[in-house]
Amino acid sequence: MSVIQSNLKGICSRATITKEQQLMLMILQLQQALMLSILESKKKDKVIAELEAKLNQ
Repeated sequence: MSVIQSNLKGICSRATITKEQQLMLMILQLQQALMLSILESKKKDKVIAELEAKLNQ
């Protein structure tokens, strides 16, 4: 579990936070995970393109 995930879990477990705030934190966490996934995918695509270019030389 990442530091951000554990921090969010700690925040969400406090009694002072509302359900709406919990949902917002969960949405932010999902957005972050999606962005990281997209970045990883783009990196892989770039590496594959570079390898294909070297093979085609």
